[in-house]
Amino acid sequence: MARNGSGTYSLPEDAFVFDTVISHTTVNSNFSDIGTEITNSVSRNGESSITGILKHSVTVNQTAHTGSVQGNNPITTEFYEISVCANPGDACTLPAAVAGQLVIIVNNGAQSADVFPASGDKVDGGSANAAFALASGANALFICQDGTDWDSLGGGFFTPSSTTTLTNKTFNANGTGNSLSNVDVADLAAGTDGQLITWGADAAPTVVAVGTSGHFLKSQGAGSVPVFAELAISSDASPQLGANLDILAYNITSSSTIMNPSISSTGKALVLGF
Repeated sequence: MARNGSGTYSLPEDAFVFDTVISHTTVNSNFSDIGTEITNSVSRNGESSITGILKHSVTVNQTAHTGSVQGNNPITTEFYEISVCANPGDACTLPAAVAGQLVIIVNNGAQSADVFPASGDKVDGGSANAAFALASGANALFICQDGTDWDSLGGGFFTPSSTTTLTNKTFNANGTGNSLSNVDVADLAAGTDGQLITWGADAAPTVVAVGTSGHFLKSQGAGSVPVFAELAISSDASPQLGANLDILAYNITSSSTIMNPSISSTGKALVLGF
């Protein structure tokens, strides 16, 4: 075979010289080698199968650009390996987003690298032009779905340049009837510590106050699951029991002296022991 490690083909015999006798051995050697290479090639109609590992266009042993700067170290191949990342945030830049495009980036550098989208593009639905931080020793697969937004799969984390508000997003669970639609993160501010927020059928948030009962979460199957809010007796001016109170081996105590205690019962027998 006369292909080198990069797949470039060269004739095994020297070029013919004008006005000289052509050796049939040389001609046959060239044709034989060409025939072998055609046989080893993948036919466009899919008749032949690939016996080795399919190699993408590759750029290896790259040094990430010093500093977190969009546009530097532009990626032009499907596989891009960073071998040197001397400082946290040293960068490379994805190509302009094209639907269906795929890029694999491997960070073999010592520090986390910033992977920028091309100008105006996004990564994982974040802010335009915001970088994706690819941890040292990690790799990530970037797939472009719509021509402006890259989706990432792999070892890294999204670092937006500013606070991102999720608006008009739909979160779907398995099955039906389990989605929260048009929920804005700002709605969460309606609650305070110790309170629970649920959503009704209209997706409007409802704050469940401390000590409140009767709220439910819809389950995937039939029926519903009750939501129990925190019970704080101190916030209830007239707490009442719904059943007998069993104090087991414990006592009912007070942190202050009880003066003129008043004990009442409505239609129930009350037994006090001293």
